[in-house]
Order: sequence, then structure tokens, then C-alpha cells
Amino acid sequence: MKYLSLLIFLQVNVLSAQDFDKYQSMKSSGQIPAHFIESNYSKYIKDINQIESKDNRKTKNDKKDFYLANNYEISQLLLGGAVLFNNELTDYVNKVADVVLANDDRLRDQLHFYVIRSSAVNAFTTNDGYIFVNIGLLAQLENEAQLAFVLCHEIVHYMEDHAIDGFLEKNKMERGDKGYKRVSYEEKLVAECNFSQDMEFEADRKGLDLYLDTKYTSSELLGVFDVLQYCYLPFDEIKFDKDFLENKTFKFPDTLFSVEANPISFDDNYDDSKSTHPNTRRRREIAYREIEGENDKGKTAFIVSEKEFNKVRDISRFELTPLYLREKQYAMALYNTFLLSKTYPNSEYNKVATAQALYGLTIYKNERSFYDVCPKPKKTEGESHPLFYFLVELEKVELNVISAAYAWDVHKQFPTNKTAKLLSDDLLKELAFEHDLSPYDFYKKPKGEVKKEIVQKEETPDKNESKYDKIRRSQKKVDVEEEDSFYKYAFIEHLKDRKFKSTFFDFVDLKEKERQEENDDSGEKRKARQKEEKMIRKKGKALGIDKLVIVNPFYLIYDGDKDKVEYIKSESEETVLSKKLMKMSKKLKLSTEIIEPNELNQNDIERYLQIATLNAWVSENFNHEDVDCISSSQQSMDKVIEHFGTKYFAWVGVFELEGSSKANGYYFIIFDAESGDLILSVEEYRRSKLKSDQLNALIFNGLYQAHNKRKKKR
Repeated sequence: MKYLSLLIFLQVNVLSAQDFDKYQSMKSSGQIPAHFIESNYSKYIKDINQIESKDNRKTKNDKKDFYLANNYEISQLLLGGAVLFNNELTDYVNKVADVVLANDDRLRDQLHFYVIRSSAVNAFTTNDGYIFVNIGLLAQLENEAQLAFVLCHEIVHYMEDHAIDGFLEKNKMERGDKGYKRVSYEEKLVAECNFSQDMEFEADRKGLDLYLDTKYTSSELLGVFDVLQYCYLPFDEIKFDKDFLENKTFKFPDTLFSVEANPISFDDNYDDSKSTHPNTRRRREIAYREIEGENDKGKTAFIVSEKEFNKVRDISRFELTPLYLREKQYAMALYNTFLLSKTYPNSEYNKVATAQALYGLTIYKNERSFYDVCPKPKKTEGESHPLFYFLVELEKVELNVISAAYAWDVHKQFPTNKTAKLLSDDLLKELAFEHDLSPYDFYKKPKGEVKKEIVQKEETPDKNESKYDKIRRSQKKVDVEEEDSFYKYAFIEHLKDRKFKSTFFDFVDLKEKERQEENDDSGEKRKARQKEEKMIRKKGKALGIDKLVIVNPFYLIYDGDKDKVEYIKSESEETVLSKKLMKMSKKLKLSTEIIEPNELNQNDIERYLQIATLNAWVSENFNHEDVDCISSSQQSMDKVIEHFGTKYFAWVGVFELEGSSKANGYYFIIFDAESGDLILSVEEYRRSKLKSDQLNALIFNGLYQAHNKRKKKR
């Protein structure tokens, strides 16, 4: 379905740093709202009962399709864990909505306002009265008045039925109904954009009328439109300080930070002919005409609370970092933590997040996939550009050392933080395995002292100096004279820490052990390995799992002829799939628990939070594809593992294509949630309809491989 949106602003304001030194991630609490768990089908029936009798047959059918898709898709969003309720962010947005709709109790009762975990600078409205405000938007707003205008704009989208109107018009275009006959694809695209822009203009104009009826000042409005085009920039423009990543004895060469910030584009009259939103100049001009001559006497930028707004915005800025981490936007996450450190230098949350961003950048640089996680500097603007340039210019080993040094400092400062320890260990392992380094490859004294020692040796030669001492002195001289060796001074303070050296040496020893095992690999071991691989090909894996948690079994039926999802049939088949999974599990004597969002009740807040963690964790793991990278939400996942008493979580799904062309796809995957490893993947694709006995066989196969244990020969 089509969500209508509004982008908006950025800038920084501050609260007392003391409030965020022990910050913990925002989450929902209390009872799950009743409309989250209301039956999709019952909501669909309510909607179609409102269809007007005067509508023609095509319109009635289109509306039924819209209501069906709308209810099921919104339900997935509400129960997926990303929507926040009963917390400071959503509570504040609702207070501002109360101000905006103070004179319309009926409309206020129809609308539900929520904050959603998304880094996009956006807000959107659904046909059934849900207005969602993204964390990315809250992080960039300047004041409460701007939020109020955003809500007014979205409220008009709801009042004017823009969501369903856009859907109906798009269907007319695709069918080539009257007015769209013999129209090319390009012309349809332009027509669709024009229709969408008309709705945006209407939302702006009528939203302004609603806004001007409040006590919020009109002086903030033009600024909102001016900065729409800059929503892609971070929440502030501050020159990156290289000492953010340095320590007392370790400094970067100035050449790595020699570039200036790329200029920011100021074009507000860009071509919007193929955009769903008008360009900012046109929107600003309309707003200017509407507010010209308005009396702002007695009006203000804050009605609910300036202090509360500042706190909500800072919370949102903290929440941006984990969203960037999950999306693999590690360079953006690093700049975000840098900005936050200017106000909150002692925040444990922010320092650990910085270590996570550096870790992700390191892993992907070592894997030679760096541009997957860092923008190309040529395409970036503003003060984040020098940081991205610096990250790109760093060699793999240099970034790895910098990240390991920072992560160990964070671990030492917060020894009870499991994430910091996990990251620092893995980064040291990367140094040993990827770069073949050990503590012996790093200096114990600053560069100045090393240089002084070399000069003294040259001025007063030691007759007893050995050949090897001379070679080492020669190497030191090269290191001192060349800037490329700067990373060798990163661990001066760390090498005084026995735990650091011990951990580093443990990984060096582990690599050597694995290398020897590879060299000593006997023919007997190779035969055993080949035999096991043959057994897996013949009989499948034997994982020996005693307890398995299956997350939200998925079934989707798509009618290719009608080009639409059969939502009601799909939901019915999901229920059948869950029953089959439980029946097969009992037959195999495998302890199985199924997590199904559709079965939540209002008191299942803990389960709702677990679903949120599971969805975020598995999405991030899939996002990494073949790169072995610790999940940024691993600490939360560890709590889910502890709750269920197993580290094995499965995702099962079926896709069916109906119509003149028939096909089906099936997947059964299991993760070891402690390591993040995908330990079983059963996939099947057939160009035919899926029969019940075939599905039974597929389910049995996956569960059997999960539970089966190889019998050891005596």
C-alpha cells in the first residue's frame, strides 16, 4: 500500500548531560493497545461496510482490495515490534496532537499517534487513522511547533482520504481507464507523481489552516520547507575532531584529515516531475502566501514543554545510532556518536555504540566490502565528508588497530558491559588472524621517545650490538620516518595491561594452532570429513537440537492473474502451517515453541518486546549476508535466549503462486543465536501447486535434521 509522507528538519539543542550518562534504549511498556491485536478480518469487514452504494463495480472492488491489504499490512507493522507505545516519545507526540486537535474531540478519538523505529526523516498516515512519526524525524526537529505542523499535515491526509484516493487513482492508471487510455509508462509515472503532488499541496494548505488555529507561532513554518531538502544530512554540522578516536600516546598524521568539508547543495528548485512530493521552493511559496499578514502575538514555538521536547529529541538522537548499526550504516553511526559525544562525553551507551560502529567498519574493510557500509566521499556533503574520506583512506590494518584500541578502552572503562568485551576480543582476533600481528609488532613507547633512542644509539654506537639489534634499530628508524607506521603506537598504554596482552596472545596462539592443524591434517581426518559431508548430502544434517523456537511461521498466497496477495487465505494457511509444525515436532519428540504475533493479548508486553528483538536481530544477520559480523543487538538477543532456554531459533515460510502459472517456494532456516551462525537452510522451489503431503514432507525434513543425532559406531 501507499503511505503518504512528509519530510522535515534538523538542528541541535541540549539537555543536562547527566541525564544520558546511563542511557538505556527506549522500549514499549504497559499493555499492548487493543487495536494492535484486533482481528484483521473483523477490521476488514467494518471497512467494506462503509463502501458507498453509488460507487461503480470497479471502484467497489478496488476499495475492497485496498481495505484488505491495508489491514493486513498495518497489522504486520503494529505487531512487528518497531512501533513504540507507552513511552516518552509516543507520549510526547500525543500531547502535541492533543493541542492541535483540542477543538475536535471526535477527530481526536479517530486518530492514533505512534513513534516508529526508523532512521528515515519521515512521518506517514494510514487510511484507518494511524499516524506514525519516525525517530529519524524527531531527531532533527528544531522545536515543538514544527512537530505540530507535521501532525497537521498528516491529519489532513487522513481527513481527505488521500491514502485510498491515491490507491484508486493508481489502479485506474494501470488499467488504462478513461483518461489514461493509450498512455505510455513514462506518462503514467508523471501522472501518478502529479496526482500525489496535488494531495501534498492540499495537505500543506489545509494543514496550515489547522495549524494557524492553534497557539503555535507561524514564524517557524518557512524554515520547515527550506530544510526539507537537507534531511539526508546528520542532525548537526560539526567538524570532526580526530582526537575523538585518538588516545594520550597515539595520534593520527595530519595528512589523513587534510580535506575540507564538501559544499552542501542549495538548489531548492530541483526537477520534481518524477517525484511524489513537490520541490521545496513551490511548497515554501504556498506557505508564504498562506501565513502572510498573520498576527503572531501571543503565539509560541512551545506549548506542551520546551524541556520535554529537548529530551525527546535527544532520546531520538541516541536511538538513531542502533538504527544505523542495524542498517549497516556504520560510518553514519560513527558520525552520530561523535555529535552526541559533544554534549554527552561520559555516556556508556554512546561509547559502546562508537565501538560497534568502528567494529562494523573494520569487519567490512577486512572483507573488502567497505563501500557497503561507508558512503563514497565524492557523494557526501557537509562536515561528515572529512570523516568518510579518512575512513576510506585508512588501510585495513590501520582501521583494525584503531578500532581494537578504542574498543579495549571502552571495555576497561565499563568492564561489566558484555558488548564491549565481545567487540574488543573479536577485533584483537581479527588482528591476529587477518593481519598476522601480535603484541610484539607494536611499540611500548611514544614515537618521540623511540626516535630519541635511535639518535642516541647512532651518536654513541654500541660495539656489542648484535646483528639482530641492528636490524631492529633499522626497522624502528624506518617506522619513525614514515607516517604509514603510525598505527604501531596505538597500544602503548594497552601493552601495560596484562589482560590485554594475554587476550591478544591467546588469539595469536589460536591462529598458530589452527595453522598447524591444517598442515598436520592427516588422510584419516580428510576421509572422516568427506564421509560426514557425504552423509549430510544423503541424509541431511544431524544437529541434535532438543528445543527449538519457531518465529512467526509465514505463508503467502499470491494470485498472479489478479496481481494481488490473497491475504485471508494466506492467514488461514499460516494457522495450518503452525499446526503442522507442532504435530511433526511432537512426532519427533522435539520440544518446540512457536511465537505468533497474531496470538498476542494486551498483557503480552514481554512477548511483544521479544518479537521486536528477534525481528531486528534476524534482519540484521540476513543483511550481513556472507560477512561474519557480531549483531549490534546481540546483548538483547542473549536475554531472549535465556528466557526460552535455547539458542536455536527457526524461521519457516511458504510462498504459493496461484493463477494460470503455478509455483511454490519453501524455506526452513535455523540460527544459532549465540554465534549468529546459520546452521540449517532447507529451501525448495517447484513449478506446481504445493500439496498437503508435500508440505508435510518438507516440514518433517527440516525438523528431523534439527533434532536428529548421529549414532556413534562402537
